[in-house]
Amino acid sequence: MNIFISYRRKTWPFTHRLAEKLRARLGAKVFVDTDSIDDDDFDTSILKHLRGSDIFVLVVSEYTFDPERIHRESDWVRREIREALSLDLPIVLAMIDGYAPPPLDQLPADIQQITTKQGIEFYPVYFDAGIEKLATFIREVLRQTGRPSQHLRRWAWVAGAAVLVGLVAWGITAGNFLPTNGGDATETMRPPTTELPIIAPTTSPTPSYQMIEHNKDWTPRSQEFNGVIMMLVPAGSFQMGNEQGQPNEKGGEREYIEQPFWLDRTEVTNAQFGSSGKFPGDNRPRDSVNWFQASQHCENRGARLPTEVEWEYAARGPDGLIYPWGNGFTTTKSINSANPDNQTADVGSKPDGVSWVGALDMSGNLWEWVSTIYQPYPYNPSDGRENAIDRFSERVLRGASWGNPVTDGRASFRFKDRPSNSSFYFGFRCARDWSPAD
Repeated sequence: MNIFISYRRKTWPFTHRLAEKLRARLGAKVFVDTDSIDDDDFDTSILKHLRGSDIFVLVVSEYTFDPERIHRESDWVRREIREALSLDLPIVLAMIDGYAPPPLDQLPADIQQITTKQGIEFYPVYFDAGIEKLATFIREVLRQTGRPSQHLRRWAWVAGAAVLVGLVAWGITAGNFLPTNGGDATETMRPPTTELPIIAPTTSPTPSYQMIEHNKDWTPRSQEFNGVIMMLVPAGSFQMGNEQGQPNEKGGEREYIEQPFWLDRTEVTNAQFGSSGKFPGDNRPRDSVNWFQASQHCENRGARLPTEVEWEYAARGPDGLIYPWGNGFTTTKSINSANPDNQTADVGSKPDGVSWVGALDMSGNLWEWVSTIYQPYPYNPSDGRENAIDRFSERVLRGASWGNPVTDGRASFRFKDRPSNSSFYFGFRCARDWSPAD
């Protein structure tokens, strides 16, 4: 299987990771120019690999269709798209942060057909799940051709059907764009085969894993990763927010968790973190961490901070519970301001407050940092709120602390602070992308 990836140089961090994952996931040969050229003549190598490809992947970002570049006849990205279209290659768009091709009248006539191609949206923190979707899509394309060397005709792209998947945070590198593609086709077009069906818009994403409709349908499942027990959170949907809550809890919509993910059973402890905060004890949750420290710790573990929508779903489930344990006001099921010790307690001290997935202390003990930048609802991962490289915007904390009344520990309650701030009320837990091998 040969995959050709077209991209602008400023998206190299994303493209490099994409190529490596596709090689590992599909055992494919992936051509990405700088580490794939095997001929002294740059143009010759580009053309050879493009014409020998089974799939053409175009990385679409804010830079891809830059008007000053895409309208130049000599622009390499334009030449590559034109070549792929003339060869009638199967084309898929990898749309970073949901970027799509511009309207037809803003593109040169020779590449306008790119707007009809299938698109898969990539958003922050969902990179591995995105790879699974892309790999499945590529396999289906090649299956319908009958054999990899036969190329499909064009198929329609419907924006509403793009699957919500994401990517791990990636930086933007400086520098000029480098060429990534070849020139005009000189060989005979391959014979067409059966067209793929048009993908119609749907009211909710199509799951690649069984979606849970009610909390009672799920039996908690745990697994240890790098010495830490994590709970599996299954795919499903729930109504985010609370119209009877604070103003910042209102305006939420039904959110779909298309891929399962793992979440720490407890808040990260002093022992796991490697040092103590204000409150000592190996099994106390590590307090006094800022957002950067929390993010770095999770990354060092091969994990990440959960998004705001992931955190709330893990606490409430499809049933949309008010508290992790149910809908009743109960001070004894969490470490809150009614606790006479006026401090944190060992993690898991309130087992009756367990959530539907088996996560403990999702109400009380410490506020928990999540990855998300604080913005009003509805939750939209493409509006910049999952920008991991933003070092200044306020980030969301969830779950309340030992110093809050239990009412603040409802699963929809939102708090915020600057990412550089730390407090003996602040802690965190990590999340991890699910893999079929888990």
